[in-house]
Parts: sequence; structure tokens; C-alpha cells
Amino acid sequence: FILVTTEPNKLIPTVVSRCQKYEFQDVELEILKEHYRTIAEAEGLPITEEGLNKLALTAEGSVRDGLTILQTAGEAASDSTKEYFKLVGAIYNQDVITALDVVQELRKTNEPRIIIQMLEKWFYWCSLESFGMKTPVRDYFGESATSNFDLGRLQASFKTCLEIERNFTATPNSKIVLDMGILKLCL
Repeated sequence: FILVTTEPNKLIPTVVSRCQKYEFQDVELEILKEHYRTIAEAEGLPITEEGLNKLALTAEGSVRDGLTILQTAGEAASDSTKEYFKLVGAIYNQDVITALDVVQELRKTNEPRIIIQMLEKWFYWCSLESFGMKTPVRDYFGESATSNFDLGRLQASFKTCLEIERNFTATPNSKIVLDMGILKLCL
């Protein structure tokens, strides 16, 4: 038998004790970009060099994660990056109504788990920006705005996103989990 998982921590010890463990290395950025370019061309999806860079960076070395994002982008055929920018801003400004409106819009083309995973990335990038590191969010917030991020709040938001993601498995209604999680993020 072959067992493959991205969450080995969820395996019970009796299963783990009977398995050999192989950890795969992340795929290099340039290889990912070339792979995604080939697929986008074959599927007739227009994608810029900047888009390939962002896709490969977001995939964080995972071919499958990048393909999921590319598929979602192809289905949406719209730039949801601006929506995430708006969502992060609404959460940061504690604007519940705007945050829920944006989530409702994002839900038309994204699964709730994908929305939370993207928020995790945005809060991670914003945290790095608070130390002066350049990340994709600087293009949206601007250099002066990113220097004003409150690291404690960003870290708390990231932790809340992880909690929300865990809660998806606890209930069949992911819409409610997402909406309640967004409310918590706005507090």
C-alpha cells in the first residue's frame, strides 16, 4: 500500500509505525514557472510573467497547490488579488460589513478553505513587511502603509486563520465557519 498525505500529523500512531516516510523537496521557482506556463498555454489561459512569478511564489514549492490556484484563476477569469487586498484592509480596519461583502464575492469563485489559506498568506506577507522585507503586498498597500502594520495584530490574525481552517473539518457548513471566522478577525 502507498499512503500519501500533506497532513502527516493527522495519522494515528499505529499507522505511522507501519509506514516508511519520504519527504519530498519543494520544486524550484523557475521549474514551477515553466511548468505553469506550459499548462496555461495548453489551456489557452493568458498569463503574464508577473502572474507566473506570483503563482510560483504562492505555490511555495508545491506543484499541486499551484495547479489548484491556476485552475481557480482560470475559472474565475478575474483578478481576485484586489478582492483579497480589500478584504485584508476591511479586516484590519474592523469593517465587518465590507469584509463579509468581499467574502461573499470571493465565495463565488473560491472554496472557503482557499479564501482562508489566501488570507494566511496575506497576513504572513504583511508580517514580513513589518520588518521591511519586500513581499507581493507592497504593490497593493504601498511602502509607506506597510511600515505601519502592527505585528502583534498580524500574528493574531494569522493564528485565527489557522484556527478557522481547522474548524472546517469540525462542521459540514463551511460557509458559516468562514463567516464567523471573518467576524472574529474583524474584532
